Amino acid sequence: MHSMMRAPGADDVLYQQNHHGVWRSANGGRSWDDITAGLPSTFGFPIRVHPRDPDTI
Repeated sequence: MHSMMRAPGADDVLYQQNHHGVWRSANGGRSWDDITAGLPSTFGFPIRVHPRDPDTI
């Protein structure tokens, strides 16, 4: 399963979930930071971005 979401109101903020973890990009996908630590699983769950807070999934 692979999922990618753009943060509402923050065009450059993207989140990606894949079989290797959850990743965040603050620059439209040019670079990615691993934000998997502390999440309940590294894959297999859908992600959503908070509708008013682009830093919360």
